[in-house]
Amino acid sequence: MRGLKIAAIVAGAIIILVIGGVVIYRIAVEEGGPAFEKAFNDSFLENCLTSARQAAASSGKSGPEIDATIQRRCTCALEVVKPLPVSDKVLLGRSEEKQREVLAEVQKRCQ
Repeated sequence: MRGLKIAAIVAGAIIILVIGGVVIYRIAVEEGGPAFEKAFNDSFLENCLTSARQAAASSGKSGPEIDATIQRRCTCALEVVKPLPVSDKVLLGRSEEKQREVLAEVQKRCQ
């Protein structure tokens, strides 16, 4: 009898965790979508600019013309990424395959 009570408590806890996960997912992705999108876009652009400027500097390139090119290419890269669904944006941080796919599209469109 005691084993059944423990099993029922564990099953109840699992159900609560699953429901809680679904609720958190809906809040974060569906209802919090615009906030996620803005944060993602801002972070993506900032990281792109920082990375490109560091690469240019380590190659000995600098100046307003280089900075304008970096700004243009990073803005273009953001335009490639913006329409992706949230699930793909999340995958960008985890999947090398998704990163290669997006990078190929950026290289094609943002030269």
